[in-house]
Amino acid sequence: LWEQDSAPLLAHTGLWPLAVLAHAAQPEQLLMEVAEKVSTIADDDERSDLTAAAGILAGLRFDRNLVRRLFRKEIMIQSVIYREILAEGEQLGEQHGALIGRLSVVERLLKHRLGLIPPEAQTKIMALNSPELDLLSEALLDFNTVDDLTGWLAAIRS
Repeated sequence: LWEQDSAPLLAHTGLWPLAVLAHAAQPEQLLMEVAEKVSTIADDDERSDLTAAAGILAGLRFDRNLVRRLFRKEIMIQSVIYREILAEGEQLGEQHGALIGRLSVVERLLKHRLGLIPPEAQTKIMALNSPELDLLSEALLDFNTVDDLTGWLAAIRS
């Protein structure tokens, strides 16, 4: 696509977002032209969807500040595509936050129960996935020494 001329893409409304990736003597001028064209679309849903698509694709090639300046976030937010991406990001963030919270509790319980945890064991604990962390949160109740922890970590990864 980056080797193709942008003119044919600019001839069809639905292809305007792809034009930002096409060959142009002045790429930033092309980006501004696409942004201007998209902003003139009368239908709100079509304008927001094409703004989001053009903004996302432009982010592959151009500085994000330039993209933000040309493609208004308020319009992109109305796009179904943008909202779906945002929802997926929020879900991943929530899952990551929950995992970090559980990891913190497990580390505090281990420290309380066993004292100082060796750095290599801490590294292995940080690498545990969610189900493994759940198993550790139960197993640590039976640990009496750091050796119990290191043995458990070795067994879970074998």
